[in-house]
Amino acid sequence: NNIKDKIENESKGIFVLQAQLTDKNLIFGPFSKEKTEELIISNKINSFKDSEDLKYLNVIMRDFLNINKCEEIINLNYYKNNCK
Repeated sequence: NNIKDKIENESKGIFVLQAQLTDKNLIFGPFSKEKTEELIISNKINSFKDSEDLKYLNVIMRDFLNINKCEEIINLNYYKNNCK
């Protein structure tokens, strides 16, 4: 809510959604952990298109990008009318 207030009242602020997963394991490291959470994170990102909070979202960071993940993030720019 503090970020929302700053953005609305002062026209300042940036919100970063960071979905980077790391762990201490060498065998089942970050890539393995990302695979177990990928659908949950994608669903959350896609839910922003119908959310009032989309206007506050400026940056999305994810590990191990692929075409589908990039499309999800780029599509939010269309919902925000940031793309032609």
